[in-house]
Formats: sequence, C-alpha cells, structure tokens
Amino acid sequence: VYTKDRGMVSKYPKSMRISHVIKNQEFADRDNTTIAEYRWSSFFDALQDIASGIAVPHFRHVNAENSDYADIIINSKSNYLSNTVINGCENVLYSLSVKDYSHTILNSIMVRNHCTNVFSSRSVIHSSHIFYSQNIHNSHNLRFCDTMIGCSECLYCHNLENASYYISNQKLDQDDYYKKKQELLKNKWSFANHHQQIREKKWENILCTDTHGTFNSECQNISQSHYCYNTHHGRNLILHGSTNGSEYAFDCYTGWSPQAAHFYGVFASWNCEHLYCSWGNDEWCNNLYYS
Repeated sequence: VYTKDRGMVSKYPKSMRISHVIKNQEFADRDNTTIAEYRWSSFFDALQDIASGIAVPHFRHVNAENSDYADIIINSKSNYLSNTVINGCENVLYSLSVKDYSHTILNSIMVRNHCTNVFSSRSVIHSSHIFYSQNIHNSHNLRFCDTMIGCSECLYCHNLENASYYISNQKLDQDDYYKKKQELLKNKWSFANHHQQIREKKWENILCTDTHGTFNSECQNISQSHYCYNTHHGRNLILHGSTNGSEYAFDCYTGWSPQAAHFYGVFASWNCEHLYCSWGNDEWCNNLYYS
C-alpha cells in the first residue's frame, strides 16, 4: 500500500514513527549526522526522538531512472507503481518481482529472464507476448494458457509441452489456427471471464523436483514456497531466486542475488551471501549475521 506525501508516493504511512520522508536524491545527498539528547530516565522517549529525526527515502532505488513512483528498483528504468524491478528491466507497470532484462511488463507477478510483452500474467520465465496466462516457461505468443513449456501460438490451452498452433488443447493447421484465433479474439467481452478461469485452475509448479508450493519454476528440494525461480534447497520462500541460481535459502521474502547462497530469515536482500536474520536491502554485502 502506497501513501501520498507532499507530491511523492511513499511506502511509509504518515505516523510518529516515520515522520521525515524525503526524495531519493535528497537521501543520497543527506548529512548522516544525527544528534539527540539522551534522557536516560526515559529511554524509549529518547529512541523516539532519534527515530523521528532520521530521514528515510520515499522509495529504495539503486541506479534507477524514471522510476519515482516505484519501489526497490535496481539497475532498471521507466517503471511505475511496481515493486522489486531488478537488473536491466524497462517499462514495467503495476507489477511485482520483475527481474533480469525483462521489458514491457504490465500487471504481472514474477517475470524472469529476458521476458518481453507480458500482460496480466504470473510466473513467466524466458517468454514473450504472454497474455492472461500463468506458469509459462520458454514460450511465445500465448493467450489464456496455463502450465506451458516450450510452446508457441496457443490459445485456451493447459499443460502442454513443445506445442504450436493449439486451441483448447486441440492441434490445428496453421491457416485454420490463425483464422480461428482472429475470430475468438474479437470477443473481447469474454476476456475477463477466461482470465478468471485460468486463475482458478490448480496452482502448480513447473520443471521442479521435490518441490512443495505453488508457481515455482526450475526449483529443487524446496518446501512451503511460492513464486520461486531456480532455487535449490530451501523452505518458506516467496519470490526468491534469480537467473544464476540460489541455494540454501530459508524463511526469505523477495531475496535475490547474482549468486545467492545460505539465506535465512531475510527480507529483500540483494547481492549477498551467508545472511542470517537480516532485514532490508543489504547491498553488496557478505557474511552478515543477526543484522
């Protein structure tokens, strides 16, 4: 939930705990010195005084461009009302957890590894032109599809592999397929209903072994986890993993690193190893414990 604050959109609600929200550039240029008078007879009052004087950025950016209304943006540009857009991404709107050179993503969750033109979809890996679909891997030009691997030009399909020119899991000649597709897509009033049917299908994993959870892709030996990609040996994970892989992660939310390993109790970490009980974006760090 974002809050309007003096012309900015911020993840921090207006409260006494966080009273000084500033723009990212102001935060980068700030003076880090904070002076407060300690009143040892009332330690918590003193702590409140210190906290109220500390400035926080309205959103968290690292090398971000044109992303004033998006949070946790790293090495990406042109993002709007999105969260966790990392590593060479561009033109991401109303989406969550888009990573690794993915472009033109709208209203989607967990899009990874060089995806392009993904709309209202979730758990999409290395694919392009995906509309109203979920659990898609290495596929192109799909609409209203679920659990597809290596497919192209499919409509209203489920659980297919290396398939092309299918409608409702039925193979068609190429000419017949395009004719029928054009006819079906004219009925735009049915799109919302078809999309809802896709979302109500059984939530599955794809290309995983010994994995328990939903919408995980290319994972091995993880449990109680959801929306994870290329993660091995973990438990209680959400939106975890990266193209280069991650292993031994436990109790983490949106953890990511080019080469991540041995995570525990971490929230939103980046480019780190051996982190235990940590919180926030611990950028470019190694071997942090209880921090």
